[in-house]
Amino acid sequence: MIENQKASNADWELTNPALEREIEGYASATSVNRGDAIEVFVSSRDPRYTIEIFRMGWYNGHGARRVTEPLEQHGIVQEMPAHDPATGLIECRWKDPVRILTKGEDGAWTSGVYLARLT
Repeated sequence: MIENQKASNADWELTNPALEREIEGYASATSVNRGDAIEVFVSSRDPRYTIEIFRMGWYNGHGARRVTEPLEQHGIVQEMPAHDPATGLIECRWKDPVRILTKGEDGAWTSGVYLARLT
């Protein structure tokens, strides 16, 4: 089946985005090979949060397709990093990432742009 003809999800967009750092996250890499794992580091004020992964694309005008079921995780508040005045860098050293394998029942995920939605 052609990727953009697969079932779509119109509910991928955030309807109530965090404005006060209620939940934040970042990925361990900007790109991974098909079938490899990626880690998502999350800071959440709530004791539980959900992560869902979507592949962005046309999908009959809906804009995305969910590639994982919602994964409920234990939330923790991560320490905010300090600015290094010598380098100008800010580097997070958050703990307990969610490890996501870029592989499903039908094989490795299709190459593309993916979005992790944290709620």
